[in-house]
Amino acid sequence: MAQFLAAIDNRSREMTFRAVPMARALGRVLRAWLDENHPGGPYTLCGQGGRPFTRQMMTKAFRSAVKESPWQVVQGYHVLRHSFASNCALKGVDQRVIDSWMGHQTEAMRRRYRHLFPEQEQMAMRSVFG
Repeated sequence: MAQFLAAIDNRSREMTFRAVPMARALGRVLRAWLDENHPGGPYTLCGQGGRPFTRQMMTKAFRSAVKESPWQVVQGYHVLRHSFASNCALKGVDQRVIDSWMGHQTEAMRRRYRHLFPEQEQMAMRSVFG
């Protein structure tokens, strides 16, 4: 399984890095992008001429993508991070693994990203009490 290196500007404003496994399907799509369509430059995802996307460009693209969908209530693309952590937990991924991928070091950080799905809570209750 391929890995990608995530560069993170954490709350202390220092850049941190960690390796995260990459799903095979994403690896294939990314390889095709890099081999066939990438405009060049050091950024994996970038604009014309290999220039980095600005925060405003990313926000505009995200809002355009979720427009007229149930996701339009989402305030920004950072929600994908929350969704990733929640879906990993839902599928039973060990919390230590999620912490490693997300860079969580404290219980407060875990709580910030841990969101249970209502159906998951109902299933858990039924598993105990029928």
